[in-house]
Amino acid sequence: MNDEIIGKIIERDCILGKLCLEAQNSYNQQNYFSALACLFVTIEQVVKFIVESQFVNFEEENLKKVEKYWALWKYINYAREKNLITEDENQMINFIIDCRNKIFHANLYPSGLKIKDKFWSFSEDETKELIYKEFSTKVFQLVFKLVKN
Repeated sequence: MNDEIIGKIIERDCILGKLCLEAQNSYNQQNYFSALACLFVTIEQVVKFIVESQFVNFEEENLKKVEKYWALWKYINYAREKNLITEDENQMINFIIDCRNKIFHANLYPSGLKIKDKFWSFSEDETKELIYKEFSTKVFQLVFKLVKN
């Protein structure tokens, strides 16, 4: 499903490529929780990596007094402001982060997604599989776009 793009990512960046590969391997083994965890870590790491590698003073200028939790949002906004990601990619990243927060934080875990008048609970494997199927290729394409330059 994503093997070709993951291979291209590995050629450019071994660490990010291995994260993508681990996500795909977990998905193939129907371990959707782990697949999403890897996907979430991948998107976070690629945004931070690209911003820090292209804008050397970013961390110094933007993170001095920012709590660690909010730092990811600073990176994403900075990447958008510098046109490293498109508005559609920005919206996708924000949606994925929102899902991550709901899935991996106990107080939000009972929630879910409403798609076409159907509720998909985050506690169900089918929901995690649905999210992975919907976003993995898009995430891997974004990773490749960012690491190929």
